[in-house]
Amino acid sequence: MRVIENMPAAQYHALPGISASQLKAGRTSMLHMWHRRTTQQPETPAMRLGTLLHSRLLEPDDYAATVAVWTGAQRRGKAWDEFAEAHADRQIVTVAEHSEIEAVAESVKRHGDAWRLLRDGRTELSVLWQDPAAGDCRARLDFLATHLAEVKTTRGIEIGAFTVGAYRMGYHVQLGWYWHAATQVLGYSPPVYVICIEQQPPHDVVVYAVPEHVLQAGFDEALGIATEYRLCEKRNVFPGVAAGDRQIYALPTWAEQTEVTFEDD
Repeated sequence: MRVIENMPAAQYHALPGISASQLKAGRTSMLHMWHRRTTQQPETPAMRLGTLLHSRLLEPDDYAATVAVWTGAQRRGKAWDEFAEAHADRQIVTVAEHSEIEAVAESVKRHGDAWRLLRDGRTELSVLWQDPAAGDCRARLDFLATHLAEVKTTRGIEIGAFTVGAYRMGYHVQLGWYWHAATQVLGYSPPVYVICIEQQPPHDVVVYAVPEHVLQAGFDEALGIATEYRLCEKRNVFPGVAAGDRQIYALPTWAEQTEVTFEDD
């Protein structure tokens, strides 16, 4: 096992080990996981803003040193060109983006439990290890102290809405994978928390404590996906969702049970 602090994100993503994001793609099919592992993912505006938010919360000094705020009305013209050239080594954000990031950071600070969980630990920690079945593996932990904390943003802050969406997105797989990595680093099984932040104002914050049985189930699923992928690598065959089989086109149950009635004129 290797633990690396302050590894640049681009360098981490270029490593060969299986990552949590690839495992989440593998929940769909081995073909989707292969595509995720072999294709560079374009950065969307939402991903960029999420990366900046993580930096602001977890590494505020680095954020201040690497971000520049553009106060102009639009990103074109002589003034913009000069500003962009002068700050070519920085991430440039608009006033609106900067204000949103600061508002989210203040919301987390006001939430005493969330802020406490992000104090006095190691951030953006890269963990590399070898598994007998899964081979090279890797994880990038948001925050590790005597506990593991992960920061997530959501459109639906309501308890039921977030947890349902989180399951569909495979957060339990990701958390189980990270928990396994953190356990190897610390030598014991740490408590795991998810700090959930509402994307839109008022940027409400909810802290979830993740039970160990959920983490174990997530890791078991992750390891099963990783093991299956390594077998596919050996055969150089990566089945899609239907594995080449024809499917029967069927109406959903609710549609089959719907009765259509007509009224006389």
